[in-house]
Amino acid sequence: MQGSDAQLKENIVKSDLDVDPLLDKIQVVDFNFKEDPEKRHTLGVIAQELQEILPGQYKEEFIGSAKIRDESYLTVRDNKLVYIALLALQKQKKKIADLEARLEALENK
Repeated sequence: MQGSDAQLKENIVKSDLDVDPLLDKIQVVDFNFKEDPEKRHTLGVIAQELQEILPGQYKEEFIGSAKIRDESYLTVRDNKLVYIALLALQKQKKKIADLEARLEALENK
């Protein structure tokens, strides 16, 4: 089930996912698809790499599979990566605010 409406959810708690180690390991790559005749470059991640670094409870949420010409391939639900980025931004924002407060306190001594 997909959806953002609170009415569809239960057991809602703030995420405690430690994104710092993930940010250091998630590699954004520039690539083209083998079967693209124009060889257009695009940004993305490698599903196998993401599968190795994600904590177990998140693997199925981020990694899926697809069949193309009877071959199975891994897929990444890219929209889910936004939540990792959002958690990281929130953490960085708090850290910056804390550092600014410390700096102001030192300057006012």
